[in-house]
Amino acid sequence: MRVCHCHAVTDRELRSAVRSAAEGGEKSSCALLAGSSCGGCLPLVEEITEQVLTECAGSDRPSVASSRRPSVSLGIAADPIYDAALS
Repeated sequence: MRVCHCHAVTDRELRSAVRSAAEGGEKSSCALLAGSSCGGCLPLVEEITEQVLTECAGSDRPSVASSRRPSVSLGIAADPIYDAALS
């Protein structure tokens, strides 16, 4: 299912990217940009991310699910226009 239309990210791609990052693997994936443009998909992106992090926390693998989470949404943090406005 397409989660983010702006970046053409599916739920499978997002789950895979979040799982990989949580397990200490690849952290630079286009799927991690989901939610960083219009923000319409951000609630679904956050829901899927939380599901994956919870699944990872239940496994024997190291996870970031138990670490302190940033107070900034991924959409704002990944938005180059927002970053440029702060400069």
